[in-house]
Amino acid sequence: MEHYLKKIEKFLNLNDDDRVYLNNAGWTSIAIIINEGEYVGKFPRNNQVLEEYKQEIKIYEFLREKTLGIPVPELIHVEKDLEFFIYKGIPGKTLDNYDDLTSEQMENIGACIGSFLKKFHEFKHESFLDSPLEKEIHDLQANFKECNDYLQKNLASESFELVRLFVESEFESTLRNLPYERKLCHNDLGYWNVVFDGEKKIGIIDFGDIAYSDCSRDFVGLLDEKVLEKALMVYGRSNDKQFHEKIFTRQKALMINELPYFIKSNKEEIIDQILSYMSKLWA
Repeated sequence: MEHYLKKIEKFLNLNDDDRVYLNNAGWTSIAIIINEGEYVGKFPRNNQVLEEYKQEIKIYEFLREKTLGIPVPELIHVEKDLEFFIYKGIPGKTLDNYDDLTSEQMENIGACIGSFLKKFHEFKHESFLDSPLEKEIHDLQANFKECNDYLQKNLASESFELVRLFVESEFESTLRNLPYERKLCHNDLGYWNVVFDGEKKIGIIDFGDIAYSDCSRDFVGLLDEKVLEKALMVYGRSNDKQFHEKIFTRQKALMINELPYFIKSNKEEIIDQILSYMSKLWA
């Protein structure tokens, strides 16, 4: 940790009371987190991540003058050759670290997310890349191929066959028969990227997957029904059956897309949760 901390501390006024944590669990980055997210330094794991960093830095610069209603990271420093960058973050814990939130808190979180997305999806900045349905299909099939053997061993044969059919044909055919709504999207908006202060305030972090996509993708990570329904109500799509179908179809794909990472990381508890969810979905 000292190696990374030395690189960023000259850009921050740190003292002995500051709490510093090394997060080495990210897919693409190693992060130094100071005071539960007040400041964050991100270091790429490899050069393939640099294009993602360019997009993430660009959106933070773009959002600097925007009014969103909830906080997002504020860029502080970008090191030469994208060796690292530092931003002022949002103190708190991500939602996936809470298991005791009240119904009122969950609905408030959903309302805040819905309000944020209603504004965010109207922004236009054509220099950002497209992440079309074709890429979703390709990524799903690639991730399924990677965890095929594991699923075959750990799912009932009937369930595995239904998952295979979903990946090979149902995912694409379902979404191609529904309207495609191209908007500027976060594309990784789940509880792992929503920070909560434990009371009422939330913030959105990690915009590395920013791209033009179908706007339903930004609701896929809202797996709690109360949060999702409140977000959709504020967003204005709570009674839109086609929009619900796009979200549900992509939520099914999310389970498959996430699995290879957790298998490699030996996250057995999370793997068990995913397999249980998949067994219910494809019973």
